[in-house]
Amino acid sequence: MAETTDRSQGVQTGPGFAAELPLGDDAHQTYRPLSLLALGGFGLAVLTAVVVCLGGWIGVANHYPKTFFGLLLSAPAVAVLVCLLMGMHQPAKILRVAGLTFAGMLALLGLGGLLLYSNSNPWLLPLWVLFLPAAGLLVAWLARIQILTSEDTLSGLPLCNAGMIVVGVFSLVYVTYYTASVMAVRYQSAAFADLWLDRLKKGELDPAFLMTLPPDLRPAENTDLRTNLEAYWNQPAGAGSGGMYSDFAMKDFVRLLQTGSGEAKIEPLGLLEWKYEGGKYDVRYGYRVTTPICTSVIQILVTGQEGSGPNSKGRQWYVDAKVTGLLKDAPIAFSPEGQMLAQQQTTVREFVENWFSRLYRDDDDAYLWTLPAARRAEVKGQRAILGAALGGAGRWTEPGLAAFYRGGLVEADPKTFYAGKENRTAVPDALRWAFRPGADKPDRAFINPAAVVPLVQSTAGGKRMVLDVKFLYGPDGKEYGPERKKLRMLDVDALLVLECDDASLAKNDPQWQVKQIDLLRARAVQAQSRQEKMSLPPLPPGQP
Repeated sequence: MAETTDRSQGVQTGPGFAAELPLGDDAHQTYRPLSLLALGGFGLAVLTAVVVCLGGWIGVANHYPKTFFGLLLSAPAVAVLVCLLMGMHQPAKILRVAGLTFAGMLALLGLGGLLLYSNSNPWLLPLWVLFLPAAGLLVAWLARIQILTSEDTLSGLPLCNAGMIVVGVFSLVYVTYYTASVMAVRYQSAAFADLWLDRLKKGELDPAFLMTLPPDLRPAENTDLRTNLEAYWNQPAGAGSGGMYSDFAMKDFVRLLQTGSGEAKIEPLGLLEWKYEGGKYDVRYGYRVTTPICTSVIQILVTGQEGSGPNSKGRQWYVDAKVTGLLKDAPIAFSPEGQMLAQQQTTVREFVENWFSRLYRDDDDAYLWTLPAARRAEVKGQRAILGAALGGAGRWTEPGLAAFYRGGLVEADPKTFYAGKENRTAVPDALRWAFRPGADKPDRAFINPAAVVPLVQSTAGGKRMVLDVKFLYGPDGKEYGPERKKLRMLDVDALLVLECDDASLAKNDPQWQVKQIDLLRARAVQAQSRQEKMSLPPLPPGQP
């Protein structure tokens, strides 16, 4: 038995036997398990690539769905065909090539779509998504260290290297894309906000208001701009509303910007907030505006979106006037001069109401308030002397009285006064006619209650204050003006210009002077309800 065993142990295999049973290299290799960290790092890397490319896929699929899915399906099919034509018949290799081709096409469509549709479909991920590439890079790096220090007991080093490369490439592409998109948005929005502020500072209300309208709804900036704004964007929405354009012109920040007479100092405070939501950018900036009257902080919300109209291709911007305004957390800081004028608000309004009352009750007395304060006592003294010598005709010798009776205070500049064709000359004529002794006057004249902040400007020797006023013509259809035209249910907006010299302003009781009435618009109010009529302010004393 032992002999047999010894014989069997000494048997030598010949060459033929060795050729029939070859021993491969795998027979001498030890099984090494795959590192779970390497698998997790590679998975996070793939997830990073998917998240980055998702924006590009959505953009291409939305615009060219057939092309998108056609390329995805055809890419691996073409890869398989090329492998067969090259003589490759191993299924595993063919499947690997097809998979890599499919992944490459996905990457190409994703990154290409990001760049191609960065304006119309920007892919701006929230900051918390950054944990994906960071986690993928960290896990892959830890897996690499684990494998290298495992004394050849773990596998997965190629997965670690591939994961780190994928994270690096896609993260770098997206960071570049994100930075370029944000810089472009900030540059475009800031330039738009600066231009808007500059137009307001110069008193260019029409083009400034135009910039508050969505780009697809803006009328052309031409000679008909004012007409289009009044016709389409200035229809009263109810009691107390003068229409979007009128309300915009009377906003507090608009008046404060114009207070500097074009010399307001505007200091950018930088970006306050920005976001992309619902297909549009909302970018909010802060500006400090300094005038001789006060210093205030204004926030401007600039909204950008892809234009869809024939004249608004690409990203278009507009100022959201509903959000734009004085920053509540930064109250207005008045200068000593501004504090003095602010204290005059009540006095000035009382002055205007009293002047309207005098205009309805005593034309000559109203005329006196159009003279400098120092001249009023002088004119009154001259009236007594001339009246004794010439009787009632003596008043006509006063230099400015004849111009006052002709309605010389009323200005209707065609560039700033808007009215229908039938009222374009009839309304100015009727208002000028109202200054004649005993002539019919508008049914009502009062300060516009919707205007909170008057316009204050400096003059050579004092200050100018401009208040919004209204003249209403009622339903009686009286005949006005030299041509005796009937005016029925008309709402006339105007600016009443007052001036006061610095010497008078320094006194406790400054004497303002009525300088001019600038007509802004005249429009019919046939749709005015009884409730709206009842909401009008009461008549000043002396008005009928």
